[in-house]
Amino acid sequence: MAKTLERCPRCGSDKIIHGVPLQDTFGDLGMRSRQAEVNVPGDPAAWMFKDKAYGKLWLEICGECGRAELEVSDYRQLWEKAQQAGQG
Repeated sequence: MAKTLERCPRCGSDKIIHGVPLQDTFGDLGMRSRQAEVNVPGDPAAWMFKDKAYGKLWLEICGECGRAELEVSDYRQLWEKAQQAGQG
């Protein structure tokens, strides 16, 4: 992921941890995990085969105050699907 945050918007620190994957824990005991993601359907009215675009979630974390900002991969494809579905 690109280093998009140079300084923390809360405290102004330059102690930024870049590209930390946001993990989604699941399963009966919460033992398994995978990188969290978002999706945008291209045709929200479709019952099946919604033609979705996916993006993985990453964090930019301030090492001074703890503020975290989310970033998503493949944001251009997500935007295109949102426009296709009339959401953009």
